Amino acid sequence: MATFRITAPNGSVYEITAPDDATQEQVLAYAQANYAQANPAPAAPQPQQPAQPQRSGFDNLARQFGLTGRYALEGVGQAADIVAAPINAFTGGTNPSKSAEQLSDWLGLPKPEGKLERVVGDATRMGFGAALPAGIAGKLAPIATSTAGKAVATGLADNVPAQIGGGAGAGAADSLARDANLPPAGVVAAGLAGGVAGGMLGQPAMRAASGAGELLVRSLGRESLPKALSPRNMTDAQLATTLRNRISISGGDWDAIPASVQRSVLADVRKAKSLDNLDAKALQRLADFRATGLTPTRGTVTLDPIQITREKNLAKAGANSTLSTPQGLARVENENAELLIKRLQELQGARDVEATEIGRKLSDNIFAQRDALRQAEQAAWEAAKASPGYKMPMDAKVLSDMNQALGDSALMPFMDKNISAYMQALQANPEQFTPQAYQNLQSMLSRAMAAGGNEAAAAGAARKALEAAQIKPQASQIPNPQGLPSTGAQARVFRVTDGMPEDSMAAINQARAATRAAYAFEDSSPLVRKALSEGSMSDPTRLGEYLLRSTPDEAAEIARLLGNEGKGLARAAIATHIKQKALNGASDEMGNVSQKALNSAIKRMGDEKLKLFFLDDEIDQLKRLGRVASYVQAQPAGSAVNNSNSGAMVVGKGLDLLTGISSKIPFLNINQQVDALATTFYRNPQAMNATAGIFAKPEQGAGLLSSAGRGAVAGGVLSSTPLLATAEEPKKRKNSHGK
Repeated sequence: MATFRITAPNGSVYEITAPDDATQEQVLAYAQANYAQANPAPAAPQPQQPAQPQRSGFDNLARQFGLTGRYALEGVGQAADIVAAPINAFTGGTNPSKSAEQLSDWLGLPKPEGKLERVVGDATRMGFGAALPAGIAGKLAPIATSTAGKAVATGLADNVPAQIGGGAGAGAADSLARDANLPPAGVVAAGLAGGVAGGMLGQPAMRAASGAGELLVRSLGRESLPKALSPRNMTDAQLATTLRNRISISGGDWDAIPASVQRSVLADVRKAKSLDNLDAKALQRLADFRATGLTPTRGTVTLDPIQITREKNLAKAGANSTLSTPQGLARVENENAELLIKRLQELQGARDVEATEIGRKLSDNIFAQRDALRQAEQAAWEAAKASPGYKMPMDAKVLSDMNQALGDSALMPFMDKNISAYMQALQANPEQFTPQAYQNLQSMLSRAMAAGGNEAAAAGAARKALEAAQIKPQASQIPNPQGLPSTGAQARVFRVTDGMPEDSMAAINQARAATRAAYAFEDSSPLVRKALSEGSMSDPTRLGEYLLRSTPDEAAEIARLLGNEGKGLARAAIATHIKQKALNGASDEMGNVSQKALNSAIKRMGDEKLKLFFLDDEIDQLKRLGRVASYVQAQPAGSAVNNSNSGAMVVGKGLDLLTGISSKIPFLNINQQVDALATTFYRNPQAMNATAGIFAKPEQGAGLLSSAGRGAVAGGVLSSTPLLATAEEPKKRKNSHGK
């Protein structure tokens, strides 16, 4: 081996041992290699990162508001990707989430920094994304026309906190899974698991946030937030106002509920921790039951088809059993049926009042009023007859007016021949047209009008002209055909007799007015004409039925003719009629109220007609009875009540058989066990807990499994949405995490 001396670039001298036959180039290469290992090249200078400025507290708060705005926009866009992404995958369009991100950038909204903000951002985006379809469904549910559409919309809008929690949980789990570079299937699985967990925590988180907000407001010295959903902390006035608003939205009237029932309802509602699931319509049904005194069940308050099916079938089965406990629901139904009839009896009064009684009362009142008017007319004419000028002639021009009226109406051919002859005789001998002749003519026309037909029409036209005419005495009551001068004695007679016709005419006009009043009453209405016709239509039964079939205006006339005493009788007759219709003609002891017949009878009477005879409270009670009758007899769509009674009989007899066998086993008290089993099976306590029916059932959106299920759906759907996007989207997502 030979030793070589080499000078390095920095001036250092090295001795290199190499083989004797090594060339100069080999020695130099060997030296350069060893020099590079001993003196590595200095690293290239790295650019220095600018120091992040420290943000103030206000800046941080503004930044969080800005981030929230970005998350809201992008979350809504991601929710829309569920529909748009599959379409854009084929059309090449821009996904809504991409557009939302560009809009956020254009608005200058801040972007998340660091892993924590990214995870929080993903969770918040999916929370907003879950809230969007729930909010839309909540608006569509009330206006959906189809049953299926309404059911779908209601389901999507149910338990929104669980859906938002599911979306947020899925977003957080999704973000962490992508940071860990899990495969797509793992990302979806993580999102699903996060959705389940978030859905279960949604409701508690919402309550905690509400409580925290309350504490924050109080800590700032402000008035505490109104506890609109905390009935236990409300005053009676506050709770009543809340219920009034809730009920009015559903079409009801809180103020129509009796005050005593309002207090009872307030006590029921106050037992609840929250009004979140309050069913305003169920609350109104419960109030109707309380106001009528009937016993509600959970099914009759909720009108839930499943609950009604259970209650109806169990009541039938219990009625077929000899065990006392299962018979509870059947006895409640029987007691309610009896109370319905009793409440209708209370409205009608102490006894049934048939329509014939009303007809007889109407007839008596009409004849009494006619007789009174006729007596007044007769007295007026008697006074006119007693006046000195009663037999003096009157101006007969009225006879020409009567003929003119008959000619104008083309009724002259139908005028009674006797009346026409009498009028012609008076026209030929005008001095015979005295007040007595006037009264005779009026009586003849009245009799002709009773005949009916064209003859009556002609007589009516003539009488109208007769009564409208201005009757006055003739110009001269003393004949002087030669026109000789009068003596002083004659002049004194003229002066005395000239005033007599005027005095007599005043009495005659009073008598004519009395006659017009009598005729006006007799022609005042079809009802009066029927009662005075002395034909089949004047039968009291027909007149009574006229009340039941009358229009509001006709009923108002009947009420006037009956007077205060008769109105009470009519009220009882109407209530009796409604009750008999509801019982389909059966007796009170043996009949059952038909809700359809009861409500139909009430509707046919109508509010305007009922108000003529009933107080407002009585009308409200009548309508309330109709509603309660429909509740207790309801079998809504979806129910499966065994109306044939066959299955119920089998179940009831089966319980009896089991009881019979167990009773023969001594000392074991198996009979008691069977009765306890029947109590559990029939679930009478649950059915009789009607108050719980005014709140939505927990399993319909508030239960643990439901929350988890809705969170799973929200999380699973939203976390799988990015897989529907184009291939560039996942790459961008990966780069945004710095990977």
